[in-house]
Amino acid sequence: MSWILRPLILFLVLCTFFVSSTSARGLEIRRNDINPAYLVYEGKPVFAYGPSPQNILTYLPHGKGNKLTDWVELAIRFSINNFRSYPPSIRVPDTAEDLFMRSTVDPNKFDLNLFNDRYFKELRKACMLLRKHGMIVHLQLWQAVIWRAAWQDCYYNPINNVNPEISRNAGPGEFVTLKNQALLEHQKRYVEKILDFTADLGNVFYDIMNEIGNGTGTSERWVYEIIKAINRWEENHSIDVLLTLNDEG
Repeated sequence: MSWILRPLILFLVLCTFFVSSTSARGLEIRRNDINPAYLVYEGKPVFAYGPSPQNILTYLPHGKGNKLTDWVELAIRFSINNFRSYPPSIRVPDTAEDLFMRSTVDPNKFDLNLFNDRYFKELRKACMLLRKHGMIVHLQLWQAVIWRAAWQDCYYNPINNVNPEISRNAGPGEFVTLKNQALLEHQKRYVEKILDFTADLGNVFYDIMNEIGNGTGTSERWVYEIIKAINRWEENHSIDVLLTLNDEG
């Protein structure tokens, strides 16, 4: 598994990388004699989990048959209080907002240096709606499977963007790498953007990547670079976040 080793992944997933539970907003990890670790939201243990379409936050405000408000109604009905989803890494239909803006040079392609604020505003609105109903958001920063299953439509495919300096080493079997500094800095800016729009809400916790290695590369050092970027953001904003990592198995 190259630099990513099982002990690291188990530590991040089971123990959770968490700076200070006393200063967290909304979500925290607690421990007692019976439970080595359990999740608490607004002072209450989170016992009930439930399914949601994994791409419910991919297509915002709606798309591909997914509409957040419909799922919120279902969640209320069945006492579901956890939504797991991720932002788009692929171009989305017209009813939804792309993660990046179209290039002014070639409107058929995306500019990976231009984040689409409309998507991030929709993401914040969605997380606030879920918070209103006492629901927490398990937000995965990237979905690794996209690089294996939907590369043709991925923003990072060179045919879909005007940024060869970023898309180099960003393909299947890569992306999680330190080989391209421009890509790494881009990834950090993206993470900071997500935190800017959601970290203060209190009902969101973060997964660096879903099934890391299942479509992307693996690199322990890359993981630590992302963690350090998040740590710097926390220090600059005086907000601690709950952070995990999910490997492919």
